[in-house]
Amino acid sequence: MTLRNAFGDLATEATLQSLAGAVAEKPACRVDQASATLMYVGEAAPGSAESAGVWAISRVDLSSGVDLRWAGGTSARSHAWTDRASLTYT
Repeated sequence: MTLRNAFGDLATEATLQSLAGAVAEKPACRVDQASATLMYVGEAAPGSAESAGVWAISRVDLSSGVDLRWAGGTSARSHAWTDRASLTYT
């Protein structure tokens, strides 16, 4: 059974393209396992440059449990992924 058979006139090419455009793109994600106990995780809009200040970056420290902190103390997308090791995490 084709989509056209299953959905009749609703399955036009224009409708299918419209539905495909409505699906949100996955964000760009990066993970840097800096050491056995330290990891950085970043998220930004798809296609974002790693040097652009558009990343939400968190640091996960496993040295004494799980300690997750955000760069600049916020999950805002306002940091460059390339700066992750030198940012302040609170």
